[in-house]
Amino acid sequence: NDKTTRENWITAQDMSRIMTLAITQEPPPRWPSAMDLMEIKGHSGKLGEMIPRDVKIARKCGQISNQEHYAAVLTLGKKKLVMVVMVSDFDKRNRAKEGIRKIGMLVYDALKHKA
Repeated sequence: NDKTTRENWITAQDMSRIMTLAITQEPPPRWPSAMDLMEIKGHSGKLGEMIPRDVKIARKCGQISNQEHYAAVLTLGKKKLVMVVMVSDFDKRNRAKEGIRKIGMLVYDALKHKA
């Protein structure tokens, strides 16, 4: 398989629906919730290292060929916000990650002011 020919078939809207389900669905008894599992690495990676620790982050991120994605639920107090950022066709992976960080900080600032 040539990694440069891979395509991403999921959309930001699909990812947003999945993250919203993770917030609202109760797991079976004695099973961790999807949110619990995604919070394990919440403050690592693209956006998490920039967000204060009092904000809970449950996230799923990844990359294929020239695409980066970041889907997260930010929780500040009683406010929850689903955020999905997808970046493609960039010349350097670090530029894509920096773009995700900047968008995430804008979203966090908006959430903070509404909390």
